[in-house]
Amino acid sequence: QTTRGVIALAARPPAFPVTHIPKLEAKKREARVIAADLARGLLREARWRGLPLKDLRPAIIGVGTVGAELARVLAHNHVPCRLYDSSAARRAELHAELHAELHGAGLVEVCETAEASLLGTNAAVLITGRRGVLDHELAAYRGLVMSGSSDANEVDEEFLVTAGATAQLANRGFPVNFALDGLPEYPALAGR
Repeated sequence: QTTRGVIALAARPPAFPVTHIPKLEAKKREARVIAADLARGLLREARWRGLPLKDLRPAIIGVGTVGAELARVLAHNHVPCRLYDSSAARRAELHAELHAELHGAGLVEVCETAEASLLGTNAAVLITGRRGVLDHELAAYRGLVMSGSSDANEVDEEFLVTAGATAQLANRGFPVNFALDGLPEYPALAGR
């Protein structure tokens, strides 16, 4: 199960064993590939909007296996980022893990709230696996907003438009590590 699935199963434990996929070595290797692709997508979207790498200040919301790896990739490329995960235990784990790994370089800051993680940033990468989890915070956000989940489920575009949000939605709300050249499977969205 994914972390989200394990959390859901905790409410009603099944009568059979459950494997926590993000803890497996194979998932950690896969996360490196996904994070590198997300970093490329973030840099591409920033470049398209005239935002130079030296000025990029992303927030990563949802810092599981992939989000933590994305933070590493960005930090190793001297891009400071702010992190938030809804789990207090995970935030504590991230603080210790990333601070030690990056030798306290000050490139990664773990925040206690989603709102705090967005302060002073100009891009938000959402990897929560849940739709609309930050809609109200994003309605007032002025930066680039992009999905990093494996499905187009992070951002409720309709809500943001209705709320008069000024955020710039990357890749039409679809995950930035998925190419949408020509949108053959989604012809209705091609004109958006």
